[in-house]
Amino acid sequence: MGRRGASVWAALTVAVVSFPVFAQPQANKPTSTTRPAIVSLDAFAVGDPVLSSTDATKALSATPITFKCENMPALKALAEIGKLAGYKIKPGYDGWFQQGRNSPRNVTVSITNQPFWAAVREVCARSGVNLYRGGNEDYIGLAPGNYGGTGMMKSSASIKGPFMVCVNGVRRINTVDMSKPSEAKHEIHVNLGTWLEPKLKAEQLSYRATIDEAADDNGNNMTPTEKVDAHQQMQGGQGFSFWGEFTLPYPPSNPGKRIARVKGHLAAKVQIGQESQEIEIPFELVDLSLP
Repeated sequence: MGRRGASVWAALTVAVVSFPVFAQPQANKPTSTTRPAIVSLDAFAVGDPVLSSTDATKALSATPITFKCENMPALKALAEIGKLAGYKIKPGYDGWFQQGRNSPRNVTVSITNQPFWAAVREVCARSGVNLYRGGNEDYIGLAPGNYGGTGMMKSSASIKGPFMVCVNGVRRINTVDMSKPSEAKHEIHVNLGTWLEPKLKAEQLSYRATIDEAADDNGNNMTPTEKVDAHQQMQGGQGFSFWGEFTLPYPPSNPGKRIARVKGHLAAKVQIGQESQEIEIPFELVDLSLP
């Protein structure tokens, strides 16, 4: 198993014309439409054993994107970003965007040396377009913003190298075992969408994430005490998009209103060159609402 390498993380809230760290509203500049994202061109630290070859280093690094447009149709902007990376981006089904209520907004963005998924996410969030989990490997599919998972492109996200992990939803689950009716169990369940750049072929990816660290905004430790054996819970045949989940214990007292930060990783088996390699995909999510 390749070691989960440390990466340099920066909390990034993207504005229309720049990608500042901890961006603040400025005069004549609209505030960001997206929730905070942790963004890094690299998923693993230099010298990590997982980057043991030139092929691995290339495959496990983000494709950097520099792209500018003004009032451009969103589908065209996404197609152009795809061309820059060498990928095809198009609607998941013909006719999806031809109905008036599904027409995406035009976008104006200035993107400089950002990971491929950060560029895609920004255009999607501003235009009302979602990524479509179709399980194909020929192109990145797009869906109207009102097609399922409407908040995924605006939610908290972790973009590290060629990997993007987005939050689809957060639920609070209360359970009572009637053999012990006074001992209610309270948990937070988080549903994830994980995307890999198409250059990286994933044979398998765990659907249960391992959580290494979690805390709410009151400082309560929400790190699970029970560790997940991710290698026993793998999924395959999903192209370059996968679903996932993790569960956190709800604070027993003085709970906060938000999950301040979650760090974890997903086990994966990917094809690099002519060989299969086991890696751990790191992710870090911030600012998730607690139900």
